[in-house]
Amino acid sequence: MLGVIYKYIRVLSLDIVVGACVGALFVASLVKVNLPWLLLADLALSVWLIYTFDHLLDARKITHLPSTFRHAFHQRHANALSLTWLFLAGFGICSLFLLPIQTLQYGLILLALVALYFLFLKLVGHLPTVFKELAIALIYTAGIFLGPLSLTQQPWSWYWLILFLEYAALAYINLAEFSIFELKIDTQDEHGSIARKIGEQKTLRMIRVIAAGMGGLMLAAVLLFYDHTTLFFATQLLFLLMLGSLLAIVQWPMIFVKKERYRIWGDLVFLYPLVFLLSK
Repeated sequence: MLGVIYKYIRVLSLDIVVGACVGALFVASLVKVNLPWLLLADLALSVWLIYTFDHLLDARKITHLPSTFRHAFHQRHANALSLTWLFLAGFGICSLFLLPIQTLQYGLILLALVALYFLFLKLVGHLPTVFKELAIALIYTAGIFLGPLSLTQQPWSWYWLILFLEYAALAYINLAEFSIFELKIDTQDEHGSIARKIGEQKTLRMIRVIAAGMGGLMLAAVLLFYDHTTLFFATQLLFLLMLGSLLAIVQWPMIFVKKERYRIWGDLVFLYPLVFLLSK
């Protein structure tokens, strides 16, 4: 029973929504901000709307029975999901104007970028495939950081940029790994992905390069911003654990390919900061 419930949680992208909220709370704790509940609710709603819209678009493009349960579900229940989407989008737009003005300003900029992303998909049919995962990773990370950074009273620190890049690297590696495991499915359903564009081996090499780059960011953080606090050490250790967990997926693919464990584990990684939050 629990397995069935979790299956639908994943299909509806609710696990990703929770991961984004946990990430925002984590960043807020680093920049010493208490996030208003409405801001957190709007983040959750925004993530769900973006991911559901993307899944509905993908499902609509497939003229045959989709190869994945996720797209089959969105194809089968397109009308109900679309009505729910419109209702929640209207609610979300109204609630935006209750947010702090500085958050609203940055939020509208991000909303415009998301709209441009989907408009480009509509006009061109697809992003240059190498950049699709990058665009999604950056939008996801920007959504997580937007609220906390818009409200913090702390002076700007370049360390925040390093944190942003580290988080974005994790999100990109996550998506690139999924494209490897779903290469056959994406080919059948004619979905663009980086693995389809440059191949499995080049995608693996790219993941390793990004992981090495993230290691460089961690080293830069230590050399430039280490303040001898437990908070700094715990933050970088957390990112290292998240990175190691993601790399384990491609290191032992035969373990994670079964029952879509790569997706389960890959998305659960973004709940790791919850341990950090609960331990404070």
